[in-house]
Amino acid sequence: MYVARNGLRMLRHTFRGTTLRTWLGLESQRDAFRRYKAIRRAEREFFPDVKVGGPGLTIRSQASAGKSSELAAPQT
Repeated sequence: MYVARNGLRMLRHTFRGTTLRTWLGLESQRDAFRRYKAIRRAEREFFPDVKVGGPGLTIRSQASAGKSSELAAPQT
């Protein structure tokens, strides 16, 4: 039932950046990947600093500042 309800959404996520032109071979895969990277870059700039903390896991994202994302688990 889950796949029936969310199948189209899952396919759109999987094939982000591709268009009908890509599928027909009228556009290179490299162009589709560039479009995908532009989509991801826009998403990172829309959510520039996400800090989730707690006793378990801390995630810091500062991609808009040109820094790489960091994933840190607590030292035990």
